[in-house]
Amino acid sequence: MKVLGVRPLIWAVLGVTLLTTIVLVVKGRYSGPPSKAGEPVASETGKTGTAGPVVQTPVKVSRVPTHRVSPGETSSAALIGQDRTDRTSATVGLQLHGLRAAVLDKAATAAREATLDRLRQAGYASLPAFGEALQSSSPEVRQKAATALRDIGTADAALLLMEAIATESDPARKRELEEVLATWSDPQAAQVFLEALSQCHDERSREVIARALAPFLTHEMAAVLLQQFNRAGQNADFRLAVAEALSRARPDAVSMALADYLNSTSDEAAIRYLADAAAKTGTHAVAVAVLDMYRRMGTDKNFELFMRAIGGITDPRAVSAFAEALGRHDDQSDVWKIAAVGLSSFGTAEAVDVLVKEARLAQEGSERRQRLIDEIARVKNPSALENLVKAYDVNEQNQPIARALAQAILNCGEDMVLKQYGEEKGQEYVRRFRQLLEPGM
Repeated sequence: MKVLGVRPLIWAVLGVTLLTTIVLVVKGRYSGPPSKAGEPVASETGKTGTAGPVVQTPVKVSRVPTHRVSPGETSSAALIGQDRTDRTSATVGLQLHGLRAAVLDKAATAAREATLDRLRQAGYASLPAFGEALQSSSPEVRQKAATALRDIGTADAALLLMEAIATESDPARKRELEEVLATWSDPQAAQVFLEALSQCHDERSREVIARALAPFLTHEMAAVLLQQFNRAGQNADFRLAVAEALSRARPDAVSMALADYLNSTSDEAAIRYLADAAAKTGTHAVAVAVLDMYRRMGTDKNFELFMRAIGGITDPRAVSAFAEALGRHDDQSDVWKIAAVGLSSFGTAEAVDVLVKEARLAQEGSERRQRLIDEIARVKNPSALENLVKAYDVNEQNQPIARALAQAILNCGEDMVLKQYGEEKGQEYVRRFRQLLEPGM
């Protein structure tokens, strides 16, 4: 067999190589000799990198990722889809099944909270689907949508819910939404509520907004509200809404603003609206302001209003303010009457001591003495029972005062007397007090 020479073989290999090279160049597949792994490789930009295996991964863009429900999972956790090509776009897709599942499913707390956080970050873009759900014919869907807005808690969410309330014509649906708004739980919306309160013209809506605003009122907000209250003039609905918000607010947040206003106002009608707020706020500063206000403009006609304002005050420091007012015998006004009401409402040992002391000092048969005795008889405070009994023992010979103290003791409950002094002694006290209070005694 004849063996081919080396030279023809070399030429054949070179020819095949040349032909292959030409084909690759034509097809645009050839980019020079391949680099070894780890050697620098030139890129089109002129930068160099490290050669390695090239893996081509197909790119699939989805604006709303589909959530796969695993076995046993009861709710969907994927409500929001962000474009994977732009994570900062905050483009949110919200669907009704997601509204029912991830946001509103009470069982899926962790998933729900995570979703709510993303909704808050997304801002207004996340809310349109909730607006659509609020128009649903299903009460359940409407309730869930409103609750979700409340739990998101942002100012935008509050605005959307208030807009839905304002445009809702069906009374029952309107009340559903109002009840959710009234239980708002996030201070982010406080400023929105403050502005809405002054712009709203519907009495019921004002009341609801006031309830929503109340937990978040600060001293500054309360001051603004009272300025608006002062300018409202004859607008009774608005004044009532302001009073509602103040009476539901935290006392420590609004008491100084309320006290400042009561100290400075010359509007006699103000106490009519703010009496309940003053009583519920119930601080020493407010007590002093109410007493001073009565000194300036109190009359027989508005006496009951001032009594109502004083009656609910619970700050122990207010006792000193009432005691001081009660002891000012040179005061030409009837402010001492208001102070006496405040002391009997407290009913503490200190308050009772002040009332008894002033009753003993008052002239026999005078209106002052009788008023103080009546206020002693109104005391109802089981925690002061021991002091009441001691005061009775000391004043037993002063029958009018003793009778008033006996009534105050029985106001605490006969069972409390028996518990405090035992069956035998307690029964003796109860018998004696009842006998003293019998007509003709």
